[in-house]
Amino acid sequence: MNIEQLFQQLKGAGVIFNKENDAVSLKLPKNLSSELKQELVKSKDALKEYLEELFIRSEKVTSIEKRDKAEKLSQLSFSQQRLWFTDKLQGGTAEYNMPEAMRFSGTLDTNLVESVLNAIIERHEILRTNYVEVDGEPLQYVNETARLTLQQYDLSHLQEPQQQQELKRLLYDDLNQAFDLKSDLMFRAAYILLCKGEQHTSGKDQGVLLFNLHHIAADGWSVEIVKNEFFTLYQAFSDDKKFPLAPLRIQYADYAHWLRRESESDSRKEQLAYWQEKLQGCPEEHGLALKARRPQVKINKGAKEVVKINNKLATRLMECARKLQLTPFMFFHGVVALVLSRYSVHDEVIIGTAVANREHPETQDLVGFFANLLALRVSTEHTSLQDYFSHIKAVNVEAQANQEVRLEQIIDQLKIPRNLSHAPLFQIVLNVSSDFGLTTNDRNDRNDTHTLPQVDLKSIEPTVLHAKYDIEINVNLSEQGGEITWIYDTALFADKFVLSLGMSVLTVCEKILSYIESNKKITPHTLSVLPQNEYDHLLQIGNGDIRSYPSELCIHQYVEQQAARTPQAIAVRYGEQTLSYQQLDEQANQLAHYLQAHHQVGAEVLVGVCVTRSLAMVVGVLAILKAGGAYVPLDPNYPSERLAYMLSDAQLSVVLSDTQVKDTLQGFKGEVVCLDSLLEQAEGLAQYGTERPSNHSDSRHLAYVIYTSGSTGKPKGVAIAHRNTSALIHWAQQAFSEAELAKVLASTSLNFDLSVFELFVPLSMGGCSVIVQDALALLDAKHDISLLNTVPSAATALLAQGAIPESVRCINLAGEPLPVALVNQLLAQTQCDAVCNLYGPSEDTTYSTYARFSEPVSAPMTIGRVITHSQAYILDDYQGLCPLGSVGELYLGGSGVTQGYYNNPALTAERFIDNPFYDANNPTSSERLYKTGDLVRYLADGQLEFLGRIDDQVKIRGFRIELGEIEAQLVAQSEVESALVVAKEVAGSQQLVGYVRAHAEIIDAAEQGAWLAERKAQLQAVLPQYMVPATLLVISQWPLTPNGKIDKKALPSPDSAASVGHYEAPAGEIEWGVAHLWAELLGRAVDEISAHGNFFDLGGHSLLTTRLVAGVRNRFAVELSVQQVFEQRSLRSLAEVIGQAQGGATLPALCAQPRAGNQAPLSYSQQRLWFIDQLQGAT
Repeated sequence: MNIEQLFQQLKGAGVIFNKENDAVSLKLPKNLSSELKQELVKSKDALKEYLEELFIRSEKVTSIEKRDKAEKLSQLSFSQQRLWFTDKLQGGTAEYNMPEAMRFSGTLDTNLVESVLNAIIERHEILRTNYVEVDGEPLQYVNETARLTLQQYDLSHLQEPQQQQELKRLLYDDLNQAFDLKSDLMFRAAYILLCKGEQHTSGKDQGVLLFNLHHIAADGWSVEIVKNEFFTLYQAFSDDKKFPLAPLRIQYADYAHWLRRESESDSRKEQLAYWQEKLQGCPEEHGLALKARRPQVKINKGAKEVVKINNKLATRLMECARKLQLTPFMFFHGVVALVLSRYSVHDEVIIGTAVANREHPETQDLVGFFANLLALRVSTEHTSLQDYFSHIKAVNVEAQANQEVRLEQIIDQLKIPRNLSHAPLFQIVLNVSSDFGLTTNDRNDRNDTHTLPQVDLKSIEPTVLHAKYDIEINVNLSEQGGEITWIYDTALFADKFVLSLGMSVLTVCEKILSYIESNKKITPHTLSVLPQNEYDHLLQIGNGDIRSYPSELCIHQYVEQQAARTPQAIAVRYGEQTLSYQQLDEQANQLAHYLQAHHQVGAEVLVGVCVTRSLAMVVGVLAILKAGGAYVPLDPNYPSERLAYMLSDAQLSVVLSDTQVKDTLQGFKGEVVCLDSLLEQAEGLAQYGTERPSNHSDSRHLAYVIYTSGSTGKPKGVAIAHRNTSALIHWAQQAFSEAELAKVLASTSLNFDLSVFELFVPLSMGGCSVIVQDALALLDAKHDISLLNTVPSAATALLAQGAIPESVRCINLAGEPLPVALVNQLLAQTQCDAVCNLYGPSEDTTYSTYARFSEPVSAPMTIGRVITHSQAYILDDYQGLCPLGSVGELYLGGSGVTQGYYNNPALTAERFIDNPFYDANNPTSSERLYKTGDLVRYLADGQLEFLGRIDDQVKIRGFRIELGEIEAQLVAQSEVESALVVAKEVAGSQQLVGYVRAHAEIIDAAEQGAWLAERKAQLQAVLPQYMVPATLLVISQWPLTPNGKIDKKALPSPDSAASVGHYEAPAGEIEWGVAHLWAELLGRAVDEISAHGNFFDLGGHSLLTTRLVAGVRNRFAVELSVQQVFEQRSLRSLAEVIGQAQGGATLPALCAQPRAGNQAPLSYSQQRLWFIDQLQGAT
């Protein structure tokens, strides 16, 4: 048992605790059991420390006076108010039931049990207290006539399987039966007989005694009081002794009254100011990866995982804690926070923990909800473990010094939004119980046995769990070892994930021990939290298949081999023009000879290609490769300034062009070769042989340099070797069938690396590359193609026009985020067999990951798995592996990783890092990794989910947000064509602003406000509140940069009239009525409240919602639920609900109901007035 349980049991057994001259002493009764004496000896030092702390606290506090009982109705404590509100919000909930089951063996006198329990209820008014609502404010009153009836069930006649099933049902039903706070006792009990004495080998009755209390009336300490008083009174009543318990000095309602008054003291105000400063701007959620979208209403179904700690490790951990001058709680707090930080990829972690909050002597023996929750906010950014644990200690010491302020006050003061899906401020709770020293008040040792006259009772574990929080962590330690119990919400987490967290905590414990015991220095962030098996698993799924491939082959050699196999097959088509493989090979050979002879093209020599799309383009590119050189695409449609930079940066001396576009190269000082003239003139290349030229290049040499956009505004050239592209070609040959590669549409500019796939993959497989100006060329003519390779936006336009040919078997989409809806539309509306989502930067040779869909898919869209010959690692800010499911930056390795940036060693060193996972035994493992700047996470099945650019990750109210995730949810709405979300400074604070472009046929300018409000409502249904943009704006056309990207600087400001988030006056009587209610409750001028205003954004909190419900009842004669206020947060949507209720359009017709006799229940309004009349006398 823990120290607090021992303290309670010693008190219950009659031990008297004194303190004189700073010395703590105990006076033991003569009949103290040997078991308690042994526990006392074993835990002497820990008990002394605990008592000294208890006495110190009690000396600092003021005494609690009894309230005036003439006032029948009294205020709730802050903690009670929170639970009452939760019950109101959920319409009655079993979430705060506190069941206590004990298996008995022997004769348990049920009449005596009932008498004892009623004596306890009589002694503690809080157990017979009920709760009423008066004008939106909860009040409590003592039910003087309440009496408990022991529920009795006899299952002794059932066979073992049926009996256990029925017992499980009874326990489950009791756990899930909500207390009615208006009328029930806050304590119920049941006696379940399983086996009569004559049926059991022991000759004794066997069964279960079940207690259940509501948390509004009790806490963990209170449960121990109830149990100890039950044992004491049962013993005394059995022996016909006098009532053995000392009278209580106060009742819980006295404490609640005192607490309300004390909250206005200077000391409490100072403490509240401390918490306000400490928790300002804190993350609203923990950020752990969830297995599914968080339900809009928390389900609370719990399960648990247990991780064992052996006795040797437990002893070492406690010794380490002492060395660091930490309590066991502080040590585990530091470890757990570090693990959560790494799994959530957040430097800030908030964990809740319970404190007994019973410093006053008057509260020691009193049943009630005294326990408070402290919000412990820590940062894991420290230069050493020692500094980190010093920070942990400081956080805990400060929190203890300011623990008198209730969590509810802090939440309201900080205006932390409440919703139905999770607890405010923190969703993870930690409790540590240890026989090594002073601990928290959690009661975790449930194996205590009690002997009463003719019966023994032993506590048993509950079979069904409620998850009040997302995760509750209970640590138990003793000399014999220990365990870490993880109770978690099954709607949010899978058992494997929680077990992984638990094993990570053990892993970190062991690593910290190693470093501390050896006096080694290490920063918290360089400490790996991953257990070895998970570390190995992440490396395994991050590695693509290892297959041998002809890495020695150059790109052109694939084409040459195919030309030898099928010389007469069509290799390239442009309109009606074609080239067979033999013609393509021979013309490219002749041109290669020319380039070698006239321009000295050879290994590592760069040649520009600035041509119109044609057969000559393909011949030119292939010829440069055959000559041993590398080609540099120069799109003739680029601005002249950009082309000039590329020509200069690549240090080109020769460019292949044609008569149509050569004028774009007027400033070029080198030589321009007009391909069309050279190829069309009879004498142009006739003097050069058609045999393949010899060159001194190999697969390690450059094949091409593609210039991509750079963050500096200047493009950067990615240098790709033959062996990089050889790996891509080999993968594609396995991933796509010959039928799919038979006729590939080549629509992409050479300046984009999709063109490499479109040209050389089909040419390596005997297929045909069908050249067109761009993908939209399909709109004008029907092409016979088998594979379409394009971007999602182009595919959307083609699909809308019905321009995707029936011959298409496979559609490859890349370059943009792919909406799930588009995949499903393509599969449903075209003849294609598969849609592929491909991802990859030029720095990893076109494609790195690949997902193939042949059936309709559901969210989230993935970018699939890493391709053959490649590796994909998700790393944190310190380049450590992120746990499965955690968001991190994608790093790519393998055969596709390029040489870097041409003529830019500084940028190459920045973006290509040494590979910490390099495996010399893996032929595809690369010595360097490419740092993509893209945010991804691994899903449970090993597929990658793309979340956006790291540049688009922002921090709002302390929480990291991936803007791409919000954009994806906006685009998923059928009415939205495209979307962009940015973080902007609005009214002095960072806010999310969303820009949406609608399908033209859907939106009407006059209805933009309502349309945007609907978009926001749909976001609120799938995203946490902190991720929902404060403002949404409609945009008709995206402003673009010269590179074709959205110009974010040119976007309209959030005060645009076409937005949701701007002021719009309420319209109509109901909206103005609601606006006046809000103004009154929120202390604002009514003309400040917009029709689209959010009650909670404007300062609304939990208690105000109940007053709002009361105000709506009085003003509109409409009965709303608190839940409706949370669901309809905007003024306009709430007014609509009120209007519907008033109009009765959605209400069933009233019908006369049959009644037994002349009795009928009161309406809610009647019931409220009846309570007041009963409690205050006739009024």
